[in-house]
Amino acid sequence: VDLVDKALHKEPGKRFQNATEVREALRALRQEIGNATGSIVSKWSEDLQETVVADFMRTNDYTIPQFQRAIDAFVSAGGERAIAVAIFGVKREYLEASFDEMQKRYGTIEKYFSEGLGIDAAGQKALKDVFLAQQ
Repeated sequence: VDLVDKALHKEPGKRFQNATEVREALRALRQEIGNATGSIVSKWSEDLQETVVADFMRTNDYTIPQFQRAIDAFVSAGGERAIAVAIFGVKREYLEASFDEMQKRYGTIEKYFSEGLGIDAAGQKALKDVFLAQQ
Protein backbone atom coordinates (compact mmCIF):
# COMPACT_ATOMS: atom_id res chain seq x y z
CA VAL A 1 0.00 0.00 0.00
CA ASP A 2 2.84 2.43 0.80
CA LEU A 3 4.32 1.77 -2.64
CA VAL A 4 0.94 2.45 -4.27
CA ASP A 5 0.46 5.69 -2.33
CA LYS A 6 4.02 6.74 -3.15
CA ALA A 7 3.59 5.92 -6.84
CA LEU A 8 0.31 7.79 -7.03
CA HIS A 9 1.60 10.73 -4.98
CA LYS A 10 -1.69 10.63 -3.10
CA GLU A 11 -2.57 10.62 0.54
CA PRO A 12 -4.07 7.30 1.61
CA GLY A 13 -7.82 7.32 1.03
CA LYS A 14 -7.87 10.50 -1.09
CA ARG A 15 -10.25 10.18 -4.04
CA PHE A 16 -9.57 11.15 -7.62
CA GLN A 17 -11.41 14.16 -8.98
CA ASN A 18 -11.65 13.16 -12.65
CA ALA A 19 -10.66 10.64 -15.31
CA THR A 20 -7.43 12.50 -16.09
CA GLU A 21 -6.23 12.04 -12.51
CA VAL A 22 -7.08 8.34 -12.66
CA ARG A 23 -5.23 7.92 -15.97
CA GLU A 24 -2.16 9.75 -14.65
CA ALA A 25 -2.23 7.69 -11.47
CA LEU A 26 -2.43 4.43 -13.43
CA ARG A 27 0.54 5.43 -15.57
CA ALA A 28 2.56 6.37 -12.48
CA LEU A 29 1.62 3.15 -10.73
CA ARG A 30 2.46 1.06 -13.80
CA GLN A 31 5.86 2.72 -13.98
CA GLU A 32 6.57 2.26 -10.27
CA ILE A 33 5.54 -1.40 -10.39
CA GLY A 34 7.66 -1.92 -13.50
CA ASN A 35 10.62 -0.25 -11.82
CA ALA A 36 10.30 -2.24 -8.63
CA THR A 37 9.67 -5.57 -10.36
CA GLY A 38 12.54 -5.05 -12.75
CA SER A 39 14.83 -4.11 -9.91
CA ILE A 40 13.84 -7.11 -7.82
CA VAL A 41 14.73 -9.56 -10.55
CA SER A 42 17.79 -7.70 -11.80
CA LYS A 43 19.18 -7.36 -8.30
CA TRP A 44 19.77 -11.07 -7.98
CA SER A 45 20.56 -12.05 -11.55
CA GLU A 46 21.71 -9.86 -14.40
CA ASP A 47 21.11 -12.81 -16.73
CA LEU A 48 17.37 -12.39 -16.25
CA GLN A 49 17.22 -8.87 -17.70
CA GLU A 50 15.77 -10.04 -21.02
CA THR A 51 13.15 -12.07 -19.15
CA VAL A 52 12.21 -8.97 -17.15
CA VAL A 53 11.89 -6.92 -20.33
CA ALA A 54 9.82 -9.63 -22.05
CA ASP A 55 7.48 -9.89 -19.06
CA PHE A 56 7.18 -6.10 -18.89
CA MET A 57 6.28 -5.99 -22.60
CA ARG A 58 3.52 -8.56 -22.00
CA THR A 59 1.74 -5.75 -20.14
CA ASN A 60 0.50 -4.66 -23.57
CA ASP A 61 -1.28 -8.00 -23.99
CA TYR A 62 -3.50 -7.02 -21.08
CA THR A 63 -3.73 -3.23 -21.06
CA ILE A 64 -4.29 -2.51 -24.75
CA PRO A 65 -7.42 -4.73 -24.99
CA GLN A 66 -8.75 -3.18 -21.76
CA PHE A 67 -8.51 0.31 -23.26
CA GLN A 68 -9.42 -0.60 -26.85
CA ARG A 69 -12.66 1.42 -26.80
CA ALA A 70 -10.82 4.53 -25.62
CA ILE A 71 -8.11 3.99 -28.25
CA ASP A 72 -10.72 3.54 -30.99
CA ALA A 73 -12.58 6.68 -29.86
CA PHE A 74 -9.33 8.67 -29.89
CA VAL A 75 -8.54 7.47 -33.42
CA SER A 76 -12.13 8.16 -34.58
CA ALA A 77 -11.78 11.71 -33.30
CA GLY A 78 -8.69 12.18 -35.48
CA GLY A 79 -5.93 11.12 -33.09
CA GLU A 80 -3.04 8.89 -34.02
CA ARG A 81 -3.31 5.31 -32.82
CA ALA A 82 0.38 5.29 -31.84
CA ILE A 83 -0.21 8.14 -29.40
CA ALA A 84 -3.10 6.36 -27.69
CA VAL A 85 -1.16 3.09 -27.51
CA ALA A 86 1.79 4.96 -25.99
CA ILE A 87 -0.49 6.35 -23.28
CA PHE A 88 -2.06 3.02 -22.34
CA GLY A 89 0.75 0.63 -23.23
CA VAL A 90 4.41 0.10 -22.47
CA LYS A 91 7.63 0.16 -24.49
CA ARG A 92 10.98 -1.44 -23.83
CA GLU A 93 12.49 2.03 -23.64
CA TYR A 94 10.30 2.86 -20.64
CA LEU A 95 11.83 0.09 -18.54
CA GLU A 96 15.35 0.76 -19.79
CA ALA A 97 14.95 4.46 -18.92
CA SER A 98 13.83 3.55 -15.41
CA PHE A 99 16.86 1.30 -14.95
CA ASP A 100 19.09 4.15 -16.14
CA GLU A 101 17.40 6.66 -13.83
CA MET A 102 17.67 4.29 -10.88
CA GLN A 103 21.38 3.87 -11.60
CA LYS A 104 21.89 7.66 -11.84
CA ARG A 105 19.97 8.50 -8.66
CA TYR A 106 21.06 5.66 -6.40
CA GLY A 107 24.15 4.09 -7.97
CA THR A 108 23.24 0.59 -6.88
CA ILE A 109 20.11 -1.46 -6.78
CA GLU A 110 20.59 -2.00 -3.06
CA LYS A 111 20.47 1.77 -2.45
CA TYR A 112 17.38 2.05 -4.67
CA PHE A 113 15.65 -0.59 -2.56
CA SER A 114 16.70 0.88 0.77
CA GLU A 115 16.58 4.63 0.04
CA GLY A 116 14.20 4.88 -2.90
CA LEU A 117 11.64 2.29 -1.87
CA GLY A 118 12.36 2.13 1.86
CA ILE A 119 12.85 -1.65 1.87
CA ASP A 120 15.37 -2.91 4.41
CA ALA A 121 17.61 -5.98 4.01
CA ALA A 122 15.02 -8.28 5.61
CA GLY A 123 12.33 -6.98 3.27
CA GLN A 124 14.61 -7.45 0.27
CA LYS A 125 15.30 -11.04 1.31
CA ALA A 126 11.57 -11.67 1.71
CA LEU A 127 10.93 -10.34 -1.80
CA LYS A 128 13.70 -12.50 -3.20
CA ASP A 129 12.27 -15.56 -1.48
CA VAL A 130 8.79 -14.87 -2.85
CA PHE A 131 9.59 -13.77 -6.40
CA LEU A 132 12.67 -15.72 -7.41
CA ALA A 133 12.95 -19.46 -7.85
CA GLN A 134 15.79 -21.06 -5.94
CA GLN A 135 18.64 -22.00 -8.24
